Amino acid sequence: MDNDQLSILIQSYRQYENDFIKQQATDLTDALLYGEVAFCLAGLKPAVLFDLPPPLDTAYIDAVVRPWMQHHSALIDSWVLRQRRLYSPEIQGSLVYFFAHTNHPIVLESFEQADRCDMSSSEENLAVLLDYPGRLPRSMHELETMREVVYYNRQDMHIVTTFACQLDQHDLVQQHFERYHDTMLPIGVPLGFIFRRPT
Repeated sequence: MDNDQLSILIQSYRQYENDFIKQQATDLTDALLYGEVAFCLAGLKPAVLFDLPPPLDTAYIDAVVRPWMQHHSALIDSWVLRQRRLYSPEIQGSLVYFFAHTNHPIVLESFEQADRCDMSSSEENLAVLLDYPGRLPRSMHELETMREVVYYNRQDMHIVTTFACQLDQHDLVQQHFERYHDTMLPIGVPLGFIFRRPT
């Protein structure tokens, strides 16, 4: 898929998402997921996790993801939407959706190990599946050194992804950001980067 096709897919997804958000009673601007989907389409992330609270989760999938996938089925025939009951340190048995590239080795391994609906994952394995280079605190001491990482779209200042890391992971996160920035810029998504104490 070339950059023009990627750009069309991303803009289309944003339109579906914006239409959905306009119909909601609460402000969901900080919950935009088009960036995560764009990263996956660009080959940066193996998968996207849609972890919205019910009933917003199914409404979002039905109004945004499914119609968008159906509309662009010829271009995105290597990507799938899968529902799983996820068991991880942060998510205890919630039904979530994944948008994933079917040929990615990490996706194949992750979903091959999961039965039809249940999926258990360590924090580390989930971070690999979602391409998050940081990690959550492992002790009370690490709460002090935890940082929030934010990538945002410099055109409209919308947040496109966030994750946690440790202070000593700054260089790793910086390299991760540069790879994302360099990949997304030609597609029309100029990224900015914030590394801060959690707010």
